[in-house]
Amino acid sequence: AVVGTLQMSFIPGLSNQGAELALVSAVRVGSSLRGQGLGQAMMQWAMDEARRRGCRHIELFTHLSRVDAQRFYERLGFVRSHAGMRRAL
Repeated sequence: AVVGTLQMSFIPGLSNQGAELALVSAVRVGSSLRGQGLGQAMMQWAMDEARRRGCRHIELFTHLSRVDAQRFYERLGFVRSHAGMRRAL
């Protein structure tokens, strides 16, 4: 059974001596399984994979309304750094 997912993209960069940027989005853990360390394990895997690929930074997207998720990411060492914008096409 699928218990959680995340999407990770690697974006070639010009800054940081051409290092790729790891971008994480769509992190989800089944509601009945939250609080058991699955999200932390998934994010640790993502950070380890980004390091393995030579990324110097990892960024993630989370909706402003997801306050609990933001606290979770801050506990993992993420800091608020960018303001995102979106537009329907």
